[in-house]
Amino acid sequence: MTHDSSPGTNRLPCPRLLVAITGSVHVLVVPQHLDAFRRSFADEIRVIMTEAATHLCSPRALEAMVGSPIPSDLWSGTGPGHVELTQWADCFVVVPTTANCLAKVAQGLADDLVTTAIVAAPGPVVFAPAMNRHMWETAPVQRNIAQIRRDGHLVVEPRPALSLASGRDDEALGPATDDVLAYMWHATMRRRRDAYWQQATADAPVAPSGAEPRRTVALGSRDQPVELRSRASA
Repeated sequence: MTHDSSPGTNRLPCPRLLVAITGSVHVLVVPQHLDAFRRSFADEIRVIMTEAATHLCSPRALEAMVGSPIPSDLWSGTGPGHVELTQWADCFVVVPTTANCLAKVAQGLADDLVTTAIVAAPGPVVFAPAMNRHMWETAPVQRNIAQIRRDGHLVVEPRPALSLASGRDDEALGPATDDVLAYMWHATMRRRRDAYWQQATADAPVAPSGAEPRRTVALGSRDQPVELRSRASA
């Protein structure tokens, strides 16, 4: 889904959102997530998928929602590459995130389109895990999550969900849409803060062109008047 994202026309918190989909059965709920993202969070959405995810949900079924092709092959040579996509995006979310994807990210592996995009991402990535409860509670998964958080990324705590594989409501864990939205908002604000701080501290403050510095008398270390300069005239 594409909206006018030129300066001053953004109507939603995030101008450009990149969504990566991995091969959990929770991929069947992705249309619900995308609908909420385009309605309340992002002006423009692009989607990438792992090959495993395409076996659970056809990319063509989602292309109508986002209004652009959905690549899944790192070597296809069509469309923007993983670096261009991550540089384009103001926020990057992986939903759903499998245990396999978490393990690759924790180790810094980049062997498909999604993981290479994650490694190339310039800012924090939001991960929304979905898996069997027993897998979630294992030591390897929890160790990988801890490493991903230490690397500066955000991991959404999954909630109990109906298992789409067994039909039982006590086995699966998955991300709630509202939780994913809250984490994406946090990631977007954090990235804006970091970008603003870098820009704000890159150069010494300068008074606006034509403005006369205001003179203020204050006490120095030995009670001597010192001159302070502001950015605008009084």
